[in-house]
Amino acid sequence: MRGRLSERIAPLWGLLRPSLVDLCREDIQAGHGKICALMGGQPSDVGYCWGFLGSRIYIRSRVRPGGPAAQWLRIPESIDGVEQIDGVLICQPAKKVKSTRDGRILRHSRRVAVEPVPWAIRKLDDVGFTVERAQVLSTGSLRGRRRGMMITVGRTVISVRGHVRNGNYSRWRFAEAMVNGVGPGRGYGLGMMISEFQP
Repeated sequence: MRGRLSERIAPLWGLLRPSLVDLCREDIQAGHGKICALMGGQPSDVGYCWGFLGSRIYIRSRVRPGGPAAQWLRIPESIDGVEQIDGVLICQPAKKVKSTRDGRILRHSRRVAVEPVPWAIRKLDDVGFTVERAQVLSTGSLRGRRRGMMITVGRTVISVRGHVRNGNYSRWRFAEAMVNGVGPGRGYGLGMMISEFQP
């Protein structure tokens, strides 16, 4: 992969919208619906990643998000020519396990929480990013209602420092992960990595 790494990574857009962040905190399914309406579809269908920190909604997309377009600001990121990248990963550290009932294995699986730092190191390594330091900043859960049932989604924010490995394949994998997300829960604002984030 030739060219600067930043040219391969989709832009990061930010919107100061406390009311939308509050909605996501109160009912993540409703917040998910609002984001999908702004973007014209599901993250996996349209090609974007989103999350929230503080009072801001962040979306990584090659296309400026819809809705109040003038209010969306492109967040500058500088990742070319630096030895280290500092950032945060908004994620759901979990793994799938088979569900059972009366000793029988059911068709669907469920997610169980795992230790966040080893999980983040492994997942980021898979996409070409070597973690040198990682620290959990916050943990919690998001709740909502889907198809009449309450859902709960774990949410962890991890501070990470590391570097993208040399080589075209590693750089391509990292660029793809920055827009497609890392780990589960991407529809619920999880899996997003923001490089050199300044709170």
